[in-house]
Amino acid sequence: MEDIQAWKTYGAPKPSSGCLLWCAVSAVAGIAMLLVLPRDFQSATFFSAADKAWLTQAHATSKKQQQSLDTEPVCSLRPCSLLKEAARNHKIWLCGLTAMLKNAALVGILFWAPIIVNSILKGGSIDMAAGGKMPTAGGHGHRRLAAAAVAAAAGVKQKGGNSSSSAVE
Repeated sequence: MEDIQAWKTYGAPKPSSGCLLWCAVSAVAGIAMLLVLPRDFQSATFFSAADKAWLTQAHATSKKQQQSLDTEPVCSLRPCSLLKEAARNHKIWLCGLTAMLKNAALVGILFWAPIIVNSILKGGSIDMAAGGKMPTAGGHGHRRLAAAAVAAAAGVKQKGGNSSSSAVE
């Protein structure tokens, strides 16, 4: 809310000069590469004759392989059967599960780390209980629950020894 009030008072933040400078440097470097580098490897002066011959032969071979792939069908199966085959493949499911778990962990870290660091920097303890009240509109119950989970994972004992206590030692 403080940021919104500041925007209303002072206006939206302007792009930083560092960002604009970085964009300008990238644009100048791109134009310089376009002007300095040769259009193809045949007109490049930094290749020897042997390098140019090898590159020409490799390029011709690559073109022949590409043309043969373009004329031959890749697979005679219908797209629907390819989708069914992919759905039955356990490796695809494992890759999807791995990506989902990685993304969930990343979102968790990105969401909770600022809250935990803010609590540490303010010098206060993480005051919550796992069995505490549900957060109200505008409340910070979710922060208390997160801090309780972190404290429990770290092995911090709560005062009173029960889960209904709201203070963490």
